[in-house]
Amino acid sequence: MHIKKGCSHALASALLLSGLCIGSPSRAQAEVAVAPRRILFAGSSSTYFNDMPLQVAELLSAHAGMPAKAILAGRSGSGIHVYLRDGYDDYEYGVPRGSTFLDVVRDGDFDYVVLMAVAQFITGEDGEEHGAAIDTYCRAARDAGSEPVIYEMGWRRSDREELGRKKILEAAVRNGVRVYVPCSSAWARVYRERPDLLLQDPPDTAHPGALGCYLNLCCFVRAFSGKSAEGLPATVRDWAPMDDAAKQRVGEERKRNPPSDPYVKALPGWMQTRSMGSESIAIDPEVAAYLQQVADQACDDAEAALKTKAKQQAEQ
Repeated sequence: MHIKKGCSHALASALLLSGLCIGSPSRAQAEVAVAPRRILFAGSSSTYFNDMPLQVAELLSAHAGMPAKAILAGRSGSGIHVYLRDGYDDYEYGVPRGSTFLDVVRDGDFDYVVLMAVAQFITGEDGEEHGAAIDTYCRAARDAGSEPVIYEMGWRRSDREELGRKKILEAAVRNGVRVYVPCSSAWARVYRERPDLLLQDPPDTAHPGALGCYLNLCCFVRAFSGKSAEGLPATVRDWAPMDDAAKQRVGEERKRNPPSDPYVKALPGWMQTRSMGSESIAIDPEVAAYLQQVADQACDDAEAALKTKAKQQAEQ
């Protein structure tokens, strides 16, 4: 067994708050505190599942010396390329009615804009559209004073996934991306080296499970901060499977006690329910250390590949 269920999200939040109070900074320290980096996460379920953006911001703030605030935008079940289609107005979160994703990027005063680049999309029938959308969003982010970030997503074990990673890297080079989060590459290495580790929680084969989410978090912390993922807490919040009765119970609790966290508060009701029903998972220390090492190596490899390809491009 590599993971152990722990306390509920609500209890974990209470413990976190109590810890923050114990170690609260002095007034002088607070006055010179760095304003949180505003990070916009654009994507579908493999972005928002397990409250990954929120967990990334929490880890960057608490363990990487980089205070951060996460904001989510997009729609479940769709690639980021669909936001550019004529008349598109089918957003589920983060985009006000009558606005577009590009409006949010332009007006949101973000430090970073994270783009979920999907291996299956960029190699499929919408491949050119997906790649062109990445180009458009990278330009829009920079025009708004933000740094574009590529989140490399792809959880399947196939040659097509490998081709997708190559195309995503090419898009990053083409756009001069400096923050690249190689989650799919990290998953591929774990598949090769530790097939005993389940990065997804069966029967769900579409989303990261507890271990997969933890690996992704390690990649994000390393890519954003430049600091090793080694030593990160061996815990992760997981959207545990919920039957109809559990959804109803948590949904009723949500109505009685609405979430106060700004990230969760901005989610649609059904996502708030999943978030409030999440569980704190303890990961075996040896497994956590291995996943941290994989994340560090994947980021090192991605940085080296970006530099090599950028140099080759400049010499052409």
